Amino acid sequence: MSKPIKTYNERLEFSWEFKDYAIRTLHEDWNNPNSKIREDCPIELVKYNDSAHSSCYVLAYFSLDDEGYELHSVGGRLFDNISSEDIAEIWAQLQAGQKMLDAYHEACWANRKW
Repeated sequence: MSKPIKTYNERLEFSWEFKDYAIRTLHEDWNNPNSKIREDCPIELVKYNDSAHSSCYVLAYFSLDDEGYELHSVGGRLFDNISSEDIAEIWAQLQAGQKMLDAYHEACWANRKW
């Protein structure tokens, strides 16, 4: 079962795990208004290499352009590393992440946070 999505104040928090996959917020100094990670690539989809979840690699990430956030695959990893039985669950969470990023972008733009 999926873990819940959380948002609060100006801090973006997305955390979800399913089998060997995770969609998570990239963290760094949230007080840094010039943070490229905070603005450009706040959420990533990863696949763990082992059952202990001690190492992973990125399958996809969201990046910011003039129109908002969009999802990018790292090469063909989305197609090569997600099984057909897992794609529906992962896709639903990626869509939830997109909706949250859209709302975050609108709120920050309205308040000129970057």
